[in-house]
Amino acid sequence: LDEERIIALIQDCHRWFVEHGLTPGPLYVPPAWALGAVSRRRLAALPFRYYETLGGMYDARDQRFQPMPLLGFEADTALRAWSLKLFNQGNFLAALASGRPLRVSIHPHHLQPAQAVVLGFAAAIAVGTALLMLPIAKVGPGGASFVEALFTATSAVCVSPGSSSSIPRFSGRASGRSSSWFGSNSAAWAS
Repeated sequence: LDEERIIALIQDCHRWFVEHGLTPGPLYVPPAWALGAVSRRRLAALPFRYYETLGGMYDARDQRFQPMPLLGFEADTALRAWSLKLFNQGNFLAALASGRPLRVSIHPHHLQPAQAVVLGFAAAIAVGTALLMLPIAKVGPGGASFVEALFTATSAVCVSPGSSSSIPRFSGRASGRSSSWFGSNSAAWAS
């Protein structure tokens, strides 16, 4: 696409959010086929502040580029798969070396239903683990250990709940929710 058609695509995207009663976010993530050169001056005049590129994020307001490594998971030939594997390994090492966040590109239409379910469970467990490790989630100093938080989060997401420690050990805010969820889930399975 040329610059004018890319700009029209960006404006159409913003307009779609508005027409559907949604608040447009500040980030524009272009479809892979619509990547192209648009001048910085023209980007600054468009409705989005941030633009994702293969190399990172561009802030059109401050005119700054933040490199951010990317992992991609789509290849249609053996040569592209090999190239993608090298690209992913290089970007993973770059993220480790720089301490920058690592972006992961997974298109939901490329997942089989079973993969989407597993990915959903894994994401819920990861978020739960991170939240349970926060100091606010536990009575006393510090957060839960990684193993304790992982076990508790996995149990909460899965059918039969359990915990490596008593639920009241977590803070009153968390334990009230956890206990009521665990209690209602356990009662349903006991009957």
